[in-house]
Amino acid sequence: MTGFAALPGHGVRRNVDGRLVGVLAPDDELPAPLDDALSAAETAAHTPVVIRVDGVTAALVEVGDVLRPGSYRAVDRLRRLGVRPVLATGDREAPARAVATGTDGGPGGGRPARVLMTPPRGGAP
Repeated sequence: MTGFAALPGHGVRRNVDGRLVGVLAPDDELPAPLDDALSAAETAAHTPVVIRVDGVTAALVEVGDVLRPGSYRAVDRLRRLGVRPVLATGDREAPARAVATGTDGGPGGGRPARVLMTPPRGGAP
């Protein structure tokens, strides 16, 4: 393996056995079946990641956050101490909102934490 490159705000690439493999944020160049998978991932509030080999899209993987059962209690305790919780992330909006809602106010309800979306380093893709 050679030629590792981090692409801030986009993903990573590396040469593996003479092939360029990328693990990247999705763009507008997805085949129809993977475009449907992208929609499903976003509906489920997961983060979609595209795998490309030699520039050809090979797969779309969903990555989801699992919240710890007591997370909402920690956020509630911070609020009672006068701390205003803010989730700062470079992730897509749907997963960020799902995490913020799930950790703030208890399972299935309560007030979501304020979500602050930050642009990826190097600017938006």
